[in-house]
Amino acid sequence: MSVELARFEAWNRKAAELLVHSGCVTFYEELVAAIRTLAAVDHPQVWLYCRNQPPRILFYDIDAQEQEVQIDFYRDGSYLLDPFYMAISNNSNASGVYRLTEIGPSEFKQSDYFHSYYAQLDTRDEIVFMMEVDADTSLHLCLMRSHNSDEFSCAELDLLRAAEPMVRNLVVHHMNQLDSASREKPAEWLAVTRTNPGIGNSINQAFNMFGRSILSGRERDVLGLMLRGNSTRYAAEKLGIAVDTLRKHRKHIYEKLDVSSQSELFSLFLNAISSVDSAANEDPLSIYLGSTESRP
Repeated sequence: MSVELARFEAWNRKAAELLVHSGCVTFYEELVAAIRTLAAVDHPQVWLYCRNQPPRILFYDIDAQEQEVQIDFYRDGSYLLDPFYMAISNNSNASGVYRLTEIGPSEFKQSDYFHSYYAQLDTRDEIVFMMEVDADTSLHLCLMRSHNSDEFSCAELDLLRAAEPMVRNLVVHHMNQLDSASREKPAEWLAVTRTNPGIGNSINQAFNMFGRSILSGRERDVLGLMLRGNSTRYAAEKLGIAVDTLRKHRKHIYEKLDVSSQSELFSLFLNAISSVDSAANEDPLSIYLGSTESRP
């Protein structure tokens, strides 16, 4: 018997047992245990995305050292720049199993956002099950490998993709077992976040408006591509300018926004976006700076 066939038989047994846990708080823990029969996973996470709300963590198995970055920092605002979040907010990808390199922009690993956020994680590789539960709800099962592990092999990716229809149907069945009251606020969703709940409804507007009161039109174009995780070379090609010209624009952006690094720029953006409400039709940066200046 091949290794792949043995893994799939183990998966089938665990998948059948999952029906017993459907509608229970143990479901996602058991789902991850079943997935681990197909491929080793170091940092599994289950995130729920509901329209007009920040993401909510349903399950994770991560050591304490990584929780601050992978859980707390993510739900406090960095999710707004996450390629997986952008994919579902823009309805650009169907349910399925994706590597980070398949979902992010061209040359994502050379981008400012990658170096400012993803490169700080103990993550060598990431595969995500993206599942649409209904028109307003999506669920992500994130499978991460640490730097001490190898990347997911093509064989493992094939196994995970073969299991995707069953995983998706089991998740939908589990969600349907929850009554309407628990679907709104199930006990397992109790995760505090400081991000404005309405920001998801106006994320594209927030991207377009950020820095409008300070930056030139071209500088805003450059900033928008940077924030969306595009590399310097790709952003230059997209705008039809030389790489050196784009770097000059970036230098001017840093000077005008009074930041000196990529991480400071992204921190400023996340703080500004988190302070705005869904009705705002102004530059989130000016609103944020005004609020900080008014503090005693």
